[in-house]
Amino acid sequence: MFETTDFLFTAETTPGVTTDLAESVGKVEELSVADAVNVTDSPNCKSRLNSLLVASEIQRSGL
Repeated sequence: MFETTDFLFTAETTPGVTTDLAESVGKVEELSVADAVNVTDSPNCKSRLNSLLVASEIQRSGL
């Protein structure tokens, strides 16, 4: 899966409360050096964008 034996750097983000995918993707642009990014699903039981939708948009944008 990963092409390294070095330490992996992971990060976590929370989807925005709006329906603007660009906002959610913009939040992780600075995390593009991470090997993997976890998009949380409904943290603290608050309604947010679907984490799979946000994760797929992040991947589609090439980050």
